[in-house]
Amino acid sequence: MQLRSLVRVGFVSETGAGRMPDLVRYLRGMARRLDRLPGDVVRDRNAMLRVHDVLTEWAALPAGPGKAEIRWMVEELRLSLFAQDVKTRYPVSEKRLYRAIDDLR
Repeated sequence: MQLRSLVRVGFVSETGAGRMPDLVRYLRGMARRLDRLPGDVVRDRNAMLRVHDVLTEWAALPAGPGKAEIRWMVEELRLSLFAQDVKTRYPVSEKRLYRAIDDLR
């Protein structure tokens, strides 16, 4: 699901040149997550539930540039939860995401 949301027909123009390095980090983070998955499936599942909760709140927002930015924040959150050695672009947490979501409501 994450890969499909990032890499699909038209993703290069939609993502833009400025976000391409981020996209590469997100793909590295996905690979790192898969490498670590067999070691702690329960931890991975719990982290994924947290991401899904944020995405559910995000999906209820109206379309717009703020919503698009929060989408990128979710990708950064995934790095912080699943691939800490792949550094985030900026500090991110669930609390920051929920605050950004609340600001758009």
